[in-house]
Amino acid sequence: MNDPAYDSQLNIVTVGHQQGFNDSLHHNRYEPTPYDLLDTLFEHYPVIPEDQLVDVGCGKGRLNFYVHHFLGAKSAGIEMNPVFYAEALENKNVILNSIKMLSRALASIIVWRKTIKSQTKTINFIF
Repeated sequence: MNDPAYDSQLNIVTVGHQQGFNDSLHHNRYEPTPYDLLDTLFEHYPVIPEDQLVDVGCGKGRLNFYVHHFLGAKSAGIEMNPVFYAEALENKNVILNSIKMLSRALASIIVWRKTIKSQTKTINFIF
């Protein structure tokens, strides 16, 4: 799977490269780690849900969202570039809103199913 496909599956936007260079010698330009390298990394260094990861210079949060989604572990990202920090927060907000919408949809399905069960006939639904 290519990087845009991974981003789509995770519902985030981390593809792209920084144009130009920073004025500071302490910064590197933004180049997100390719997802296929993350796959290889975690094949050799397994992470379990009880683990916690810190990504210093997290950029837009690719590693953090990957670890959470595919490995179920907690992670924290540290980013000093305000533009990338804002984009990482936007990615987080999109995911949180998606979870809220899914939660509401599931709740309405459960309520609807309970309503149907209370009638004389029981109807089973498979989702």
